[in-house]
Amino acid sequence: MQNSRGLFNSYLSLLLLIGLIAITTGCEKHGWFNRMKIGMFVYGVGYNDSGWRQNCKNGLLMAHQDYIFDTMFVAETTNLRGEIEYFAVNEYDVMFLGGVVAKNEMLEVAEFYSKMNCVIVDDQYDGDLPNVYSIFFKSDEAAFPLGFLAAAWADMKDGANPVIGIIGGMDIPPIRRFTDAYALGIEHFNKKYNKKVTQALLFIDNFDNESLGYEKAESMIRIQSADVIVPLAGNAGNGAIRAAKDNGKWAIGVDQDQYYSLPEVSDVILSSCIKRADTTIYTVAALFLNEVENIEKVYTGTLANHGVAIAPYHDYEDLIPDTIKTEIETLKEGIINGTVDTGY
Repeated sequence: MQNSRGLFNSYLSLLLLIGLIAITTGCEKHGWFNRMKIGMFVYGVGYNDSGWRQNCKNGLLMAHQDYIFDTMFVAETTNLRGEIEYFAVNEYDVMFLGGVVAKNEMLEVAEFYSKMNCVIVDDQYDGDLPNVYSIFFKSDEAAFPLGFLAAAWADMKDGANPVIGIIGGMDIPPIRRFTDAYALGIEHFNKKYNKKVTQALLFIDNFDNESLGYEKAESMIRIQSADVIVPLAGNAGNGAIRAAKDNGKWAIGVDQDQYYSLPEVSDVILSSCIKRADTTIYTVAALFLNEVENIEKVYTGTLANHGVAIAPYHDYEDLIPDTIKTEIETLKEGIINGTVDTGY
């Protein structure tokens, strides 16, 4: 009897072991024990800037609502390579870099850790590393018409000396794409209506210091007579918009529709130059999560595919002349069909 019971217990144990192996294998196949790890790194002090960095984070959070994967968000201004390498050491499958600052450090890590896919957001990567991808925004396509709008509004409010004050966080290619297109939009207004709207351009080498952004914008308003402030500087840019409000001037938002993301200053925002980092990051993350083969090396956001956009005029819908709004729509159509040159 003892031997029979022993044989039965052994048989039962074997069945339980086989069942456990089957369950474990099934769970691994469905991602319970081996789910993908996707992280994000940005240069800066946190993600809560009501603009670019927050929008990047939102994109990955949107994907996290629809897919099961582990994630981590890191923001830092020092030891950039070490922070990026941390993702690779911890066997992350994909890492998004939100911006081009730290691009070189990411490429160094990508070359050494070939199993981790790296996605540079706001760049057009054309190198040879097979595990590096990029999301590229033609922000000039939205900036050009908004430069025209800023010039029109400044001329309406200050016909004697209309000035557009443009504040860039850093003098880097993604910011220059904005500033160059804004300048051409202003020039287009001047040529079309025989006007003399000028611009004041300043790079402050900072994306986080709101007080600095406020100070520089206020200086532009008081010393250079800026009528419309156009910031491209994260949290520092938010300070610039607050300076515009406090000094009775106007602003163009950036990256998100800042009428909503900065409600305390929404009444001075004419429109915003939007980069849809959220939806494009979601799209690219989903490609990796669905294990799509032969993912395109560069995903490009344009006016045509809504990767970049011009926000509504909100409080100014009835205050901006119909002729100006019509011309902006004409410019958008021309940019999409290639008949309007934005400088890029």
